[in-house]
Amino acid sequence: MRAALDAGPAAYGWKEGQRWTLARVAALIGRLFHVSYTLRGVSYLLHRIEFSPQVPAHRAAERDEDAIAAWRAATWARVQRLAAATEAWICFEDEAGQNLRPPKAHTWARRGHTPVITVSGKGSGRVSVAGLVCLRPDARGHLFYRVRIHHGRKGERRSMSEAD
Repeated sequence: MRAALDAGPAAYGWKEGQRWTLARVAALIGRLFHVSYTLRGVSYLLHRIEFSPQVPAHRAAERDEDAIAAWRAATWARVQRLAAATEAWICFEDEAGQNLRPPKAHTWARRGHTPVITVSGKGSGRVSVAGLVCLRPDARGHLFYRVRIHHGRKGERRSMSEAD
């Protein structure tokens, strides 16, 4: 049962909402073991095998861990050496958005292992943040940022403008 739950809901056909709910776990038990459980019984079973309800951490679907590790090993090391040699600033800028709707759903996972769920940026209201981080070896870093709240009103910009 643990191995089946660790494989995730998508491995058993639940593509929408990558969370284990009690109903889904009960259906999975029925498929795998041909036994029916009540939702309360499923809850007791999950606690017995050291699973607990948790709020999942959300991670972008586009995130590529291998590409990040390769960039850190090659490019970042080279940039740090060059900046130190020339006493230059290294600046990173980025814009990100977040829905104003709080996460409501819980999922079941092993105790002490926060599940990670990929999410899209769909929703009505959102907040956008643009930031610039400047770093230089042997100097204090600087952070500049701008926050813009989008309420989803008619005619309102959904992203930051060049002026922002």
